[in-house]
Amino acid sequence: MAAWVLTTAAAASAAQAQTPYYELGVVQCLNGGEMRVYPPPVMRPSDGSGPEAVAWSPKIVVSTGGDNVADYNTSAPWYQASTTSIGYAFTPYGRGFYGPRGQLAFVPFPGIAPGRYFVRHLLHWQSIGTFYAYGPGCDFLGPDGTLPLPASPTVPTTPAPAPAGGGPASSPSLLASAAPSWLSWRRLRRGYTLRVRSPGAGARVSARLSVGPRLLAGRTRTARSAAPVALTLRVSQRRLRLHVRARFRRATITLTVRSAAGQTSTTRHRVTLRRG
Repeated sequence: MAAWVLTTAAAASAAQAQTPYYELGVVQCLNGGEMRVYPPPVMRPSDGSGPEAVAWSPKIVVSTGGDNVADYNTSAPWYQASTTSIGYAFTPYGRGFYGPRGQLAFVPFPGIAPGRYFVRHLLHWQSIGTFYAYGPGCDFLGPDGTLPLPASPTVPTTPAPAPAGGGPASSPSLLASAAPSWLSWRRLRRGYTLRVRSPGAGARVSARLSVGPRLLAGRTRTARSAAPVALTLRVSQRRLRLHVRARFRRATITLTVRSAAGQTSTTRHRVTLRRG
């Protein structure tokens, strides 16, 4: 069973001159040759407020001596999230990143051979594209307790834009221009309009306002171009009185976009309904 030692590589501060503020996730090194890579705890939106669709994918690279590294395990898919100035937004699976199997805790990479490894983090912002930065990794020692490579190699610490087409194929495109923190009954009776960016012509964009399991209002439109789609939620006073009896009641706005290619992205925004 190979022993392990955590090895560090500073994430380049130069990245933050090109991208919004972010923090790379930690790495766990486990006996037997397994790395567990955690998602970024922070990825701020590019406009400072958001929400903005972001994505992340970790790639394991191995040191080949000197300052050289080579791809070792690049099988991880893209994991998606929606970020705001105060943190990640809620998704159908919870808060933070999610992938093909739902909410993400960490990405496991088992069965790693002895050697020195780092993590190349691909970071994607919908508005500015994809960048990469290197983060800490692991030294997995051989059966004799030694590292089978020189002990001094490092990795480049200057991140750069990823090659063309390096972003997630199904990059989330669902953004509300102004997700409210609260809505008044009067505003809902008159109609509250959300503007949602669509991934292009033919996309189906829907918005639903619900209190618990009860649907108060819903609207669906088909986008004719890549321009934002306006959806107006309107609730009758009778329906409000029936389902919102307290003075303040928590509700959820669920936004869903289904592109013409069949890719679906969903985000949820918590709001408080107020009488008056």
